Amino acid sequence: TGRHNYYNMLKDLSEVRFEGYTGLCSAIKKYPFKYKGVAVIISDFYEVDELEDVLKYLAYKKQEIILIRILSREEINPELMGALNLLDCEDNNSYKVDVNGTLLNDYKKAYEEFNKKLSTLAMKYQAKLVLTSTEESFEKVLLDMGR
Repeated sequence: TGRHNYYNMLKDLSEVRFEGYTGLCSAIKKYPFKYKGVAVIISDFYEVDELEDVLKYLAYKKQEIILIRILSREEINPELMGALNLLDCEDNNSYKVDVNGTLLNDYKKAYEEFNKKLSTLAMKYQAKLVLTSTEESFEKVLLDMGR
């Protein structure tokens, strides 16, 4: 039944380990979409260079597309100030930055512009875009999508 499949999907997703880099386009094109269905992509979408190709491919394969952009609270609304050493958890590179009010304002503008571009791209391919935080439970995100 649908409910049984839903809970199996949640169980499978809760056991996935997220680490390192994944080529979005190549990973999706490996899946043999044989029937109409729903494709859910969960990402921070920072690597969006190939996202339009992915959306075009999924639309061609007659998939309903749902994009879930998930970010940490700190990425959505950073409050850090001063000299910092930031660690990229995907590639373990370290970056020294001096965060001040001007830099935070520039970040917030870039964040809003990025979300607008993502929203425009989603509309172009009739995809549903959900913006969420790591603070939200995945179950709540999925339930809110249905409303």
